[in-house]
Amino acid sequence: MQHTILADQEQRTKNEKARTDMAAGISHDLRTPLTSVQGYIKGVLDGVADTPDRKNMYLKTAYESTEEMNVLFQKLFDFSRMESGQMPFHMVSVDLGEFTVSCVAQKEAVMDPENAEFTMEQDPAWIPEVMLDVDQVRRIFDNLLENSLKYAMVRPVRIQIRLS
Repeated sequence: MQHTILADQEQRTKNEKARTDMAAGISHDLRTPLTSVQGYIKGVLDGVADTPDRKNMYLKTAYESTEEMNVLFQKLFDFSRMESGQMPFHMVSVDLGEFTVSCVAQKEAVMDPENAEFTMEQDPAWIPEVMLDVDQVRRIFDNLLENSLKYAMVRPVRIQIRLS
């Protein structure tokens, strides 16, 4: 019993550290786009953006930074909902092979091939239909890709996906 209690305490400590690290990471990641928004808006207000084209470019850049911030806030919100046990899942039956091919194709369409290369292998004999939340699994793929690009020390990052 004492071993179980100690293991539970250790797990709670690890979970709390992960929670704190994630909140600190998101807070840190929010600073960059916020600083960008402030800088570009200040450039417009101070007259640095002195032509209509330049003002438009500054405002467009500021807007794009707010979109980046919105993604980070959504991650924080989802994390909070997961922690509280209130994350809704919308399970649907999906052909796993088709779903994965679609996810990879979407990423290949928007990724610079100098940053990432994808290869995909699948056992053609049988890929099952599975129950999953399409949005959440896509979010997992996006997170894995984002972390690979962020922390890999090589370019292109070679991402291999294998279904069997």
